[in-house]
Amino acid sequence: MKSVIGAGIIVLACYAAGSAAAAGELQSQAQLCGLIRLLEYLKIRISFTRDTLPDIYAGFSDTALDDCGFTEELRKRGLSSALSTLSIDREAASAAAEFAMTLGRLDSQSQGAKLDAAAELLRARRDAVSGTVADRCRSIKALSALAGAMIAILLL
Repeated sequence: MKSVIGAGIIVLACYAAGSAAAAGELQSQAQLCGLIRLLEYLKIRISFTRDTLPDIYAGFSDTALDDCGFTEELRKRGLSSALSTLSIDREAASAAAEFAMTLGRLDSQSQGAKLDAAAELLRARRDAVSGTVADRCRSIKALSALAGAMIAILLL
């Protein structure tokens, strides 16, 4: 009886670990969507106002980006520094970092073009992974539970 309970605990623990990893996948997707919203917000503010970047950053908020400390870092140290708080994939992070290096250094028309290019690349990345996120999350959970079952069988 004790071994069955132990096996159940192992399977549940592995499933919980898989669920945490799956939640990380969902969080990464939400952060990518938040970053796209930030770029859209920047585009509007840069195009129609003459506000400074700190003033623009102060007016932005997004739940997924707030939760990981991105917006706080954005307001304190700027976009380049804030990108390190995100758990997005390398391709998206690279596109955002490339854009961040030009932010505030170009005229508004050139800045708008860079913003559009970065946002488009991030949207394409979001669209490429959005269809597979739910499937990946289910797979992660199922494989974690199966790994737990395999460990439990080996220990019995």
